[in-house]
Amino acid sequence: AISLGNKAVIDEVDMLSYFTRDPQTDVIGFYLEGFSRGRGREFLLKSRLTNKTILLLKGGKTKQGQKAASSHTAAISSNDRLLTGALKQFSIIKCETELELVAFSKAFSLLSGEQKPFFSRAKEGNLAIITVSGGHGVIASDLAKKYKLEIVDFTEDEKQLLQEALSSTVKNIASINNPVDLTGSCTDDDIVSTLEVLMDIERVEIIILNILPYPPGVSLFLGSRIASVVRRFKKPVICYLPYLARYEMIIEALNDARIPVGNSIEEAILMAYAVHLKTISISRAKVNKFLDTGAILQGDYEEFDEVNMPGGKRINKL
Repeated sequence: AISLGNKAVIDEVDMLSYFTRDPQTDVIGFYLEGFSRGRGREFLLKSRLTNKTILLLKGGKTKQGQKAASSHTAAISSNDRLLTGALKQFSIIKCETELELVAFSKAFSLLSGEQKPFFSRAKEGNLAIITVSGGHGVIASDLAKKYKLEIVDFTEDEKQLLQEALSSTVKNIASINNPVDLTGSCTDDDIVSTLEVLMDIERVEIIILNILPYPPGVSLFLGSRIASVVRRFKKPVICYLPYLARYEMIIEALNDARIPVGNSIEEAILMAYAVHLKTISISRAKVNKFLDTGAILQGDYEEFDEVNMPGGKRINKL
């Protein structure tokens, strides 16, 4: 993490150039309130020169926020609608909150590299949820709706396959819908078997796995077993597990396999949302790479390029 302060010597364009060349960096995240004159355009153009994921959290979206920004950096907050459009055209993912920035960064850091093909598979945002707690499944469903993710409806044949995958104990009490509620009576085998069935359903693009509260039939080896399934099927799985001592061995195995683990239900859903946004971003980039980016910047944004600051200072609005 680097704090640029008032950007007297280096700014976000310099940092983008630096981290683009850094082989240890897969994800570049920014918190910005505005750009100094001419640097907004350069930032967008340089973003096209990297194949790394760029995230941006914009401060100063309200009048109060703009006033606060101008008081400590002398930068004016850009037009949010205009900035959103520009970021989309240049495949930069805009975060709306600090929680989104953190969750997206965690997800992309773990899912980059060899698992990068995951990012091309979540075009519709179709989600399946496995839970051991009905209440947590409901919360996850509500949050999925909030972030425009779709809960997949299973066919009768798919429900039959899910039912057949369960142990005799769980089979009669589990809810075979979506979320799939395995209840607190489930074991490692029930979770892994359900995961394998969902991996085979093509419409399911992302799987959320909630393992809270800790079922007595679940062992410390569950993390490594989940990792084994993910490696075989190559579909993104995101887990929700609190960072508590009893989960430490499971979380460690998941992290070693580069499987994202959310510390809350919302963080896990946000990670799924991040994968969906990345798929959209990749699709948009394939179209926009044929466009004349110089013409886009000159034509579409020229009228918004500068704004008068109090005292006559002029700041680029992009």
